[in-house]
Order: sequence, then C-alpha cells, then structure tokens
Amino acid sequence: MNSKNEILSRLRQRGSPAREDNAPQWEDKDLFADFPGPSDNLIDIFSHQLNKLSGDFHLVNNKEEMVKTLKSLLEDSEPEQCKAHKSPLIDELKMLGPEIRDYLTFIDGDEISSEEFERLEVGITGADCLIARTGSILLHTVSAGGRRLSVLPPTHIVIAEEKQIVPSLDEAFNTLDHDQDIWSYATIITGPSRTSDIEKQLVLGAHGPKKLIVLIIKS
Repeated sequence: MNSKNEILSRLRQRGSPAREDNAPQWEDKDLFADFPGPSDNLIDIFSHQLNKLSGDFHLVNNKEEMVKTLKSLLEDSEPEQCKAHKSPLIDELKMLGPEIRDYLTFIDGDEISSEEFERLEVGITGADCLIARTGSILLHTVSAGGRRLSVLPPTHIVIAEEKQIVPSLDEAFNTLDHDQDIWSYATIITGPSRTSDIEKQLVLGAHGPKKLIVLIIKS
C-alpha cells in the first residue's frame, strides 16, 4: 500500500466526526445601529438611502399626480421603447391616464427575444416591498415578470405605494408568501447597476440599468 492509500484508509477508518453548527443566529437589527423602527419615518429613510445610491425618488399624493409624474418622466422616450409588467396599481394608472397608456404596454406572457429587449429603453414594474434601511426594492418572479424587464433596459421605473415600505430585510422576506409555488426566486435591487473594477472608477449601468427611478404614492 502506497502512502496515499494508507492515508485514505486511515481517514475512512476514523470517519468524520459530526460538526456542530455553533454559528450565531443574528437578526438584521442586531447588526445595524441605524436600524429603523416601525414608528420611524420610513419614507424619509428610504428616499435618503436611495438618493445616496444615485437612485431617483418621487413621492406623489395620489394616483392622478402619479400619472402626471410618469408622463413627464417618459416624454423623452417613444412608447414602443417602454414596456411594463402587469400589476393592479399599474393597471389603474393606465385607466386613469390615457396619455400614458401606450407607454404601459404589458408584456406578461409574451415571447420576447433578447434582441427585442435590447431595443427597449424603459422597463416599468411594481414591487413586492421597499426596504427603508438599505433603499432597496424586493421583487419576486411574479412581480418581476421573469426579471429581464428590471435588468436589461437602461432605465428601470418602480411604481409602489407608501404602505409597501418596510424597515428591514427581515420584514421584507416576511411579506413573501413562502407557501405559494407560483414563484421560484426573489431579486433585491439596491440602486442602479454599478462597478468600480476598472481603475477604481465608479461606472453606472455596467451590468444592468443605469438609472433607477422609484415613484411612491402616499397612503
């Protein structure tokens, strides 16, 4: 028996002792001193964090004002360059604002090639919730509609309501219905895509949208 086989034989005879998992089970709030509580102004915290990440934040008082804001954001784009994923809130906006209806064409269920996605300038989605502490957006595969619309167009617009803001990532995960089998993964979006791999120079839009815009309706 050569030395290699001898070592392997000894290891097999000895076996591997069961390892105890002694890793501490930390909660989000235990790790961050600036953890917001439910009574804090979550809109201010979320908007502050999003702006620090180079995101664009808009707070409106009602759905009619949302239509006007959305129209002003989309006026430099062609309707065929903008697509949306279906959600109850976006559907309401389409009914309220005929002037933006062509910009909110739903693509859910359509077979769209990657080449067609490359020609899009704006992707418009809803959100499952917004995370105040990190300025992040949580989408699962149903609300993200397969994720491509929130990743490939240069501009991603998220439409949500104030009641969807939660303090932490812990609470964000708790909002998801884990018993449903209609979705397979969730995406957490924290600011526009960015990298500083090359000469430590920050570049936006390297691996996803260069611009992230979040519109929230006050509750």
